[in-house]
Amino acid sequence: MQNHIIELCSLLGLAWTWPLLTMSLLVLFLYGGEAWDAYWRSPQFRLFANWLALGITLAYLGESLDDIYWSLTWSLHYLGSPLGAELINFGPIPNLPFRDVLGAFGVYCHVRAVFVAGDRYSGAHIRLLNQTFIATLILGHLYALLLWAMRG
Repeated sequence: MQNHIIELCSLLGLAWTWPLLTMSLLVLFLYGGEAWDAYWRSPQFRLFANWLALGITLAYLGESLDDIYWSLTWSLHYLGSPLGAELINFGPIPNLPFRDVLGAFGVYCHVRAVFVAGDRYSGAHIRLLNQTFIATLILGHLYALLLWAMRG
């Protein structure tokens, strides 16, 4: 029974990848140009819309690339291809830039957009956001280093 549930969820996950990827690419199409213009042409890149567009673009770009990789991987795995198993083992490598890095920067941009737009927020809030981002990045690396050392 458990194997049938896992198989069903795998197939449904692959089915839902199509609308997710299509909608993600649509978001990239709609916001990507605005994010590009805001970043490269905005004199100070401080506007709410600039940060929001950049955050949306980074997050959905990462999501789209991650979905493409894992859809191919799970499809091959489901079909019993040895390449599917190899791609699963290789999975942490594309996860790092696509899901983790682009996702984290996308979220950072969304929060920064709120800080830029709100009258009650100041430069101190943005500094705290930057410090928090850097501190959690350091803590995350220390955690990974600890796991690596414990495994020995």
